[in-house]
Amino acid sequence: MMNKMLDFSEDQRGQLVNGEELAGVVSLTNNQLNVIHLNIRSVRKNFDNLLLLFQAYYLFFCDVIVLSKCFQINSAEEFNIPGFTFFYAEGCYNRNDGVIIFGKSSIHVEVVHVKLPTSGATVSRMSFKFNNISYGITATYKPPPIWDRGFIQDLLGFLEANNRSNIVIFRGAINIDILDRKVTVLKNILLEWPTLALSHI
Repeated sequence: MMNKMLDFSEDQRGQLVNGEELAGVVSLTNNQLNVIHLNIRSVRKNFDNLLLLFQAYYLFFCDVIVLSKCFQINSAEEFNIPGFTFFYAEGCYNRNDGVIIFGKSSIHVEVVHVKLPTSGATVSRMSFKFNNISYGITATYKPPPIWDRGFIQDLLGFLEANNRSNIVIFRGAINIDILDRKVTVLKNILLEWPTLALSHI
């Protein structure tokens, strides 16, 4: 696979990314922490493409990789990335559910997986210190049928209960229209959490 990558033209490399997929990069350059999120739409189907994407765009500089909409998997050993530790939350809503977090092996992390009480969505939280700054990365996938307002209230409660980090980052695919008046509470979350990096809404 590594040799195959050398034969790719720039156009072919561009085909590996469809606009949104590199939009999930958070680069906190002052502290040299790099986080990327991809809505992978089945890790089993697209894992080889993910590795090619990483080599093509030199993304192995990343410290944390979040994958959402992973679908169900049987074994973590199938999806190894050298130099990273693998964490998987299966999700319980449908077969499209599931989140994977890869953390650089050199960073000591703690990861918990929690099923939210109202919406039933599963969230994963990775906590760690990097350059003496504490980070909390929360990741989830919310399938469209899950009630938006219930999920948002769950998310706010989860963030408040786990407010122990200097910088809070949220990555995932939550399928919510932020212009919908019924979910204006999401805007309040953005106002209340100025350090929250929210993507894929």
